[in-house]
Amino acid sequence: MNYKHDHIHVRCVDPEASEKWWTEVMGLEVVKRGGVPGMPITRLAFGDMTLSLSPPKEGIEVEPLSGNNRYGAYQLGVTVDDLLATVEELRGRGAKVTLEPVEMSPGMMVSFIQGPDGVELELMQYT
Repeated sequence: MNYKHDHIHVRCVDPEASEKWWTEVMGLEVVKRGGVPGMPITRLAFGDMTLSLSPPKEGIEVEPLSGNNRYGAYQLGVTVDDLLATVEELRGRGAKVTLEPVEMSPGMMVSFIQGPDGVELELMQYT
């Protein structure tokens, strides 16, 4: 089998606020608006993948965000060319940095940013 990543879909508490954060703070671009019956979807270009944002589908009950650790996907990890510059640029756009850049292992620096809807972003630079 051959797999190729297509998208990550985030169920949003407030899709408009989430879109604003992803476009204004992270600098992503909306590439398509559409949806499926009962659920609008906004798609944003995120490097070589797509980030899809939507409210819950009509008729679906969703557990509120609690801030507690949970099973399932919780983090998006991306690589950047210059971690220190990227973190400062994102901080200037209003990003909440939850872990300042640090060398996690030889040749790998990381930083964490808190995104909307309980999604954490791990920014990584391999040196």
